[in-house]
Amino acid sequence: MFTLKDKTNYNYFLIKETFSDVGGAEHCRFKESIDDDDSSLAVLLSDDGKPVGYCGYYTCVEEDYNEPEKTFLNFCIYHVFLRKEYQNKKLSNNFSNLIIEELSKLKNTNIYVKYYLDSSSYISPRGKCFGNKIVKKLEELEMLRFE
Repeated sequence: MFTLKDKTNYNYFLIKETFSDVGGAEHCRFKESIDDDDSSLAVLLSDDGKPVGYCGYYTCVEEDYNEPEKTFLNFCIYHVFLRKEYQNKKLSNNFSNLIIEELSKLKNTNIYVKYYLDSSSYISPRGKCFGNKIVKKLEELEMLRFE
């Protein structure tokens, strides 16, 4: 979890009803992200500690079944949500930067990523744009090498 001023806050306790006031799919997706042991959940907090948005995602490094010497990066963006009053302020950059930071830790290992797989299912142009932002940043970090 982190605040709008980009400060990490690990003392915040999440409950499944955190986004219940929003209702609908956004609340259900938040609950699913809490229950999913394989995915990560980032929550953006306002300066006074109120949750304003979340991002559920998954990352891993895997070996190609056909060519075990080839390692690839698999990432999936499950959900990105910001409350209406926080939309269109480029706050989703906080989520993409967090994901990139997590993925860039691979550069400090001996893992050589040959290619990537974006296994996200985008349902909106904004979602696709978010995923493209991550790919572009990965390419800028020279983490994705195509052969």
